[in-house]
Amino acid sequence: MLVMDDEPMVREILTMILRLRGYRVTEAENRVEVLALVTGFQNGTIDVLITDRCMPGISGGDLAERVYEARPEIKTIITSSYSVDEMAARHLHAPRGVPQEGAIDQAIRTILEPAPALQ
Repeated sequence: MLVMDDEPMVREILTMILRLRGYRVTEAENRVEVLALVTGFQNGTIDVLITDRCMPGISGGDLAERVYEARPEIKTIITSSYSVDEMAARHLHAPRGVPQEGAIDQAIRTILEPAPALQ
C-alpha cells in the first residue's frame, strides 16, 4: 500500500493507523515520489494507492490516472480533509453522508476483493 499526502501530519497519521491495522505501508510526499515508487516496485508490492484529492501541482484524480497508465492493477482511494461545505465552496463533488469509523478499512477491503465471476 502506498500513502501520498502533501501534509506530513496527515500522511504520518494515516500511515500509522494503517500499520496498526496490519497493512504494509510505504509513504510518498509528492507525485514524483509516487510515480517513481509505482514504476520501481514489482507487481503486487503496491496494490493500493491512498491519495489526497487536492494537492499542489496535481489532483488526486489526475495522479490516479497516471498511476493507472503505469500500473493498471493498482487500485486508488482518493481522500479529502475538506468538509462538505468547503468542497462545495471550491466546486468539488462532495460525497453524501459522514464517513463512519472503519470506513477506510471497508474501502480497502472492497477494492482488494476479487470481482465476482460472470455467469
